[in-house]
Amino acid sequence: MNHVLWTMTLFLITGVQCFGGAAIFANNYDSNKPVYLGAGHAPVPNTWLQFTTMEGTPIGAAFGLTEPGMFDIGFFVVPGASNNTAVSFKLQGWVGTNGSSFASANCKCEATIHQMAGSFSPSTMPSPVALKMPDHFIIGGHYTPKPFTLALIGAALLIGLGELIWQCRRKH
Repeated sequence: MNHVLWTMTLFLITGVQCFGGAAIFANNYDSNKPVYLGAGHAPVPNTWLQFTTMEGTPIGAAFGLTEPGMFDIGFFVVPGASNNTAVSFKLQGWVGTNGSSFASANCKCEATIHQMAGSFSPSTMPSPVALKMPDHFIIGGHYTPKPFTLALIGAALLIGLGELIWQCRRKH
C-alpha cells in the first residue's frame, strides 16, 4: 500500500496523469519527416517546437531540435483522451530566442495532426504510437525549389513551347 501511495504522490508531483491516457511518441525519427526552415532542415539553435491541444493549451514545455530538422523528447499524453483512441492535437514550430513563444514569433508554422494514439497507465508499461508527422512542416514560409527543379520546369516549358510552335506551323 505504501508503494502505491508513493508512486501516486510521485506522479502528482511530476505532473504525470495517474489515470492513463492517449500516448504518442514525440519524435520525427520514426517517420523520417524533418522540420524545415525554408528549403533546408531547420537548424538546432533557435528552433522551437511545442505540442498543444486543439484549443491551444500547451502539452508540456517547448523544446528544441536534437539535430538539424529532427527532434526526440520521449512521448507525451494527449490531455482528456482515453487509451487507444483517435486524437487531434497541434504541432507548433517557430524560430526565436530562448524563452520566445509561438504567439510572438514572426517566423512560424502550425499543423493539426489527427491520428490514433497508444496507451499510458502508471500500472503498466507505456505503449505510445509513432507520431504522424506532417509531410512538409516548413517554418516561416513556402518551399523554395532547388535549382535542379527549376531547370526541369524550364526545360518542360521550352519543350511545350516548341511543340506548340511546331503544331502551328504544321497547320499553315
